[in-house]
Amino acid sequence: MARYTIVTMFRDRDVIGTVQQELRNSGVDLHDGQMLDRDQGDVESELVRRRVDSDDIRHYMRGVEKGYPLLVGTVDEADLQRAVDILDNHGPVDMRDGADLDATTSGTATDRAAYASTSGQTADTGLSAAATGLRDVNESADINRRTGTAEQEEVIPIAEEELRVGKRAVERGGVRVRSYVVETPVEESVRLRDETVHVDRRRVDPNRQATDADFQERVVELRETDEEAVVSKQTQITGEVVVRKDVEEREQTISDTVRRTEVDVDKGPAGLDRTDLDKGPVR
Repeated sequence: MARYTIVTMFRDRDVIGTVQQELRNSGVDLHDGQMLDRDQGDVESELVRRRVDSDDIRHYMRGVEKGYPLLVGTVDEADLQRAVDILDNHGPVDMRDGADLDATTSGTATDRAAYASTSGQTADTGLSAAATGLRDVNESADINRRTGTAEQEEVIPIAEEELRVGKRAVERGGVRVRSYVVETPVEESVRLRDETVHVDRRRVDPNRQATDADFQERVVELRETDEEAVVSKQTQITGEVVVRKDVEEREQTISDTVRRTEVDVDKGPAGLDRTDLDKGPVR
């Protein structure tokens, strides 16, 4: 599908912002669209790069020098009429017929300031007429830019895949170590002593004579003592378990295929050399 270059001059930058927003809202894709003015570098070189007619460039530069901004870009053929209508509705400034740029009324600014052509022609009777006339030119003329008639562009993307190898961590397994406490019955023997007090009566010699000491009051007390087992525990470390992991690096070769676009150019019957693609495939 052919694309058309549009160059339109307006009286201030705010209008261009409004136009760009209205183009987007209308579904018109303004390819490579930008605003140019005298504060943004070499405007003339940019217009030359976009293949604007030299006479039109001269007229546009007059307005740029006076401080008028330009809206430039390309639109598809299907969007051309809508784009021209939107530009026409916002009062573009005309430089080619000597319009008075210092006038304050919008009536002095004609709607013939748009360059909308694939052949370097300009719209001389209004933006709407330009869109219709250019479409007719594109359909009937030879598609050779150097003859000044028309230009048609078809784009073949040159794509190439690039293999990129990255790394990610993947869980392959592992070890879980859990410690817990168990109780085991144990037995130890210990000798314990028990004391027992006995009270006995025994006979004495019948011939023994009692004395005054035998009639004294007295108390004799003996205590019994028993032994019992006392249990205590002492903890000691008998060993330890160490959990660790070793890291090793290895090199792995990844094999795959990548795609790329190659373009071969076959010359026509006339054998015209119109491209540098004849030198070999484009990669």
